[in-house]
Amino acid sequence: MKNTQLDTVVNLSHDAILLTDKDNFILLYNKKFSQIFDITDNIIGKNFSHVLPNRSLQNSDQSIIDELIQFKDRSLLVSSSKIEYFGEPAGTYYNFQEVTYIRHLEKSLSKKLRDNGLVTRYTFANIQTKSPRMKDCINFAKQLSPTNHTVLITGESGTGK
Repeated sequence: MKNTQLDTVVNLSHDAILLTDKDNFILLYNKKFSQIFDITDNIIGKNFSHVLPNRSLQNSDQSIIDELIQFKDRSLLVSSSKIEYFGEPAGTYYNFQEVTYIRHLEKSLSKKLRDNGLVTRYTFANIQTKSPRMKDCINFAKQLSPTNHTVLITGESGTGK
């Protein structure tokens, strides 16, 4: 029952998942992994280097975070995490995301935010003024806009802050 549940969860993922043992032999992979890497045969027990000959993924003693790799005509974002069992190396977990899928998610999220009114409607070009003081404020705001600093704008109610 637990194996069926694990298999179902792993195969429902939109990401390609691969699990290897400490010697880089494949223990588990999902359908998305097979699809992305055009795998038709069972690769359980095969060495990862024979399936995906990308040296930067296999020779790393550290975890990988969002490394961009190319496989055929696809751009993939890869993350990996080393697995330990009682303090000893036990394997590696790999997660592969297609960049096109990530872009699709980004567009979908942007659309949902726009539909909820959570978007920028105006730009600095929409502000019309001849006041030198207001122009200074706009220039200051342009300098702050690319940062993550919090800005408090004060003024009387109804002034168009």
